[in-house]
Amino acid sequence: METTIQEAQATNESPPSEAPIEPSQTGLTPEGTAEAANGLAFDPRSLPEDLANEPSLRSFDDVSKLAKSYVHLVKRLGAPPEQIVRLPSSEDDPSWSEVYERLGRPNDPAGYDIHADSETTRQFLQEAHKVGLSKAQVRNIYDWYSKNSELSETAAKDQFEQQQQNYVHALKQDWGREYEANSDIARRAFLQLADGETLKLVEETGLGNHPGLVKMMNKVGRMMAEDGLLQNDVGTNSNGGRVDIESRLSELMAPDGPYWDGMHRDHDKYVAEALRLRELLT
Repeated sequence: METTIQEAQATNESPPSEAPIEPSQTGLTPEGTAEAANGLAFDPRSLPEDLANEPSLRSFDDVSKLAKSYVHLVKRLGAPPEQIVRLPSSEDDPSWSEVYERLGRPNDPAGYDIHADSETTRQFLQEAHKVGLSKAQVRNIYDWYSKNSELSETAAKDQFEQQQQNYVHALKQDWGREYEANSDIARRAFLQLADGETLKLVEETGLGNHPGLVKMMNKVGRMMAEDGLLQNDVGTNSNGGRVDIESRLSELMAPDGPYWDGMHRDHDKYVAEALRLRELLT
């Protein structure tokens, strides 16, 4: 079959070549084409509006640079940004409450898990919550205070007992063998003259064995005895019942006994009995 001239011409003509596509037509540079192929191209304009307009993101043109910047930031801060606490600019800023809670403060004072067995403890917990202390901080402070309070109480007890011993020792040094007799005269004079308030003061302060007070009452007692006014003195009181009561009072209020030692376990019992007997004498 013969071909027509038109067919032959069509067969001999080569197909038209396509024009090359310029990179500018795709919106990508040669480097950008490679980045796109690797999935690293970054354009902040593709982000939501609030981020697309963020000036600090405009310097990044690929994801790897953005990631490196984030890692560097975390290393410098020492923690991820979401763990960083922004401090309010003023002390009266209400957002401090949120800061305190993020730092470990419980929702209310009861959250410290410390039994408020006194008004002082209750006020301490309220103030600790107000200033934003964490649970661990309050526990450490409370334990420290409790320990030091116990040490202070023990030290005070030891000091009190030592003081009483020093008082008695000083009187024994001055009076020698007359210590018991002189102390008894002073004690009886004091019981006869002192009122309840004075007795209470002497009990609480431990002054009953103070050398100055004991010597003074000894002199008073001797003057009273000379005039026949000192009760429970031989030959000056014929009331046997009263003598027995005062004799018992003298025993209870012995200079080195529990009556004068506020830390002694039987102190309260001795004081109560002495007050009861004294009421019988009035």
